[in-house]
Amino acid sequence: MWRAVVGASMLPAVAVVAPASADNNDDSDNSSGRSYGGRSTGPTTLQTLPADSNFPTPGGPKRDDLPDDVDLPGAFQSNVFCDPQDRPGLQAFGALLGDQWDRPGYTTSRTCLNMKSDHYDGRAIDWQLNAFDPQDRRIGDEVVAWLSANDGEMAKRFGMQSIIWNNQIFRPDGSGWPGYVGQSPHRPRALLV
Repeated sequence: MWRAVVGASMLPAVAVVAPASADNNDDSDNSSGRSYGGRSTGPTTLQTLPADSNFPTPGGPKRDDLPDDVDLPGAFQSNVFCDPQDRPGLQAFGALLGDQWDRPGYTTSRTCLNMKSDHYDGRAIDWQLNAFDPQDRRIGDEVVAWLSANDGEMAKRFGMQSIIWNNQIFRPDGSGWPGYVGQSPHRPRALLV
């Protein structure tokens, strides 16, 4: 199982993924009586819509000056405290997404409730896309494909530990895009942790 941790490779406070126990495949950690509320449902492949000239997308940002080596994920650290502050790394990443794909709406931190969420300590970003809208769906599909390509190279470079989009979750552990169920299937938005 993979869970959210604090860390950064390129952008401060962007979350990193690290392995937890191998015998558990959901996002719960009940040691504190709280859980993340979502889980993987089994292997699938990323389901994307085909390109359509009526709904053009710009492609992922290109950088020729990136190092060859990609940072390894950091150690697991569960959400254990409430510190709902917008982190500079997440704001920079949200701005990058908004500028590249002309969809500036995103949220990061949230008021804490009696459950776990990487939003409660500023380590997750929800990007406001609607998987039922053909343009937003193609943008979301393109972004998650860009981040998860080459065994999640860009997700690892940004220090991400998981991406939830349209009832699927990606973790840079080589498990692909299993299905996802939880409090939100992330169809009206993409969650980038």
